[in-house]
Amino acid sequence: MSSLRVMLIQSLLLTCLMAWPSCSDATSPQAADTPRDAGARAQIAEPSRMMQMEPARMPETTTMAVPRAGAGGTTPAKADTTPMLMDAGTARDAAPPRQPEAPKQPDSEDAGPSNNQTPLVDNPADVQGTSTELVKRMAPGWNLGNSLDSCSMVASELVDETTWGNPRIEESLFLALKRDGMRSVRIPITWRHHVGPAPEYQIDAAFMDRVQQVVDYAVRNDLYAIINLHHDGGGDPEGGAWIRNAATDYSGTLAKFLAVWRQIAARFQAYPHRLLFEAMNEVGFDTLEKSEGYARLNMLNQAFVDLIRQSGGNNATRHLLYAGYWTDFAESSMGTKVPNDPARRSILSVHYYTPWMFCVNGDPMTWGTAQELAELQSKFQLLKTTFTDRGEAVIMGEYGVNIKAERASRVFWIEHATKAAFDLGIAPMFWDNGEEVDRATNMWRTPGLMEALLRATSGRDYEIVKQP
Repeated sequence: MSSLRVMLIQSLLLTCLMAWPSCSDATSPQAADTPRDAGARAQIAEPSRMMQMEPARMPETTTMAVPRAGAGGTTPAKADTTPMLMDAGTARDAAPPRQPEAPKQPDSEDAGPSNNQTPLVDNPADVQGTSTELVKRMAPGWNLGNSLDSCSMVASELVDETTWGNPRIEESLFLALKRDGMRSVRIPITWRHHVGPAPEYQIDAAFMDRVQQVVDYAVRNDLYAIINLHHDGGGDPEGGAWIRNAATDYSGTLAKFLAVWRQIAARFQAYPHRLLFEAMNEVGFDTLEKSEGYARLNMLNQAFVDLIRQSGGNNATRHLLYAGYWTDFAESSMGTKVPNDPARRSILSVHYYTPWMFCVNGDPMTWGTAQELAELQSKFQLLKTTFTDRGEAVIMGEYGVNIKAERASRVFWIEHATKAAFDLGIAPMFWDNGEEVDRATNMWRTPGLMEALLRATSGRDYEIVKQP
């Protein structure tokens, strides 16, 4: 190789390194793990790099033919090569709904929509059964964190699914997760950079198409999927976060909240019941009196359920997640009301990161004393007496421990939290921001963690042993 070519390659590598995304709050997997609000709240952030997986199972299915409609907007011809950068200030006409894509080989170069007749497969148990039955089938679950939920502290900044350092999402990841035993995938989505101005709040058509494509990766491979409004409920209004504005402008915030969900509901109305909608992520109102904050969130949850139920198609009976207050066990138990749902298919969404410093920072590095084990059990007992004992369905939408913690303690905590949730009929959804499952190879990084998750969701009664 000539010296000139070597110099050119070195120059390109230096340019790539200098272009690595950065943000004062969270634009890389490392930075994004810090609490979004500086005041440490014991169960509400997404700690740095976590992972999970579990036993696969194929539900019994029923098939019905559903026509596909053409999709508006543009979709990259090759999902693995073309990044999509959206300008938050650009509003486009909403694309008409289209149906789930038919199963195809993951190596297919055609990643765009098809207009042929597509079999829409639904599990009769999901259609006819209760939400408490459904969440048991969803365990264990995994979060596709720091991808479609990527955002910026600057509202006008161009953002896409690779902004926080993860590669473009591929269907092969979902196939690997299913192979390794996953039954559900939570797909956090931040819409704030892809929504136009009032009063329409039109969602960028290309971004909506990409969201649907990723949802298709899950549902056509018989995985449950959850989509939500994620960092739209963050604490950085200067970056475009807006749901917490309901503290001072409830009517204006509600109008945008309903406009965004109305478009999402229309796009996915024909999807099978293994697609779930989650109202929002980690929202509370610390500037309000506690009782008023509870009431404000309860009103948003009720408005969400009302809208989805009236939006047509399978949404009339789709399983929905309503937000716990700050997704905190204690706060949710004190102030979150179960929405009035004619379908009786509303599921509480909570997160668990206790002890906070161990889970989020990996400092202290160890966990597992008798006192710490008792604390974990007492936290889950609170959910039991307030919700599950009363027949209410619950999903633990996030939990995990920073990978910097001692490996034995980290796996020990995760197995305990997973089993405590599963034994109560709560679906545990492990938070992974790209640190645990390598999204280039689709392999798990931490020895023993996958096995711990499999044991914890096996339904067996056993004593958890801390491995060396």
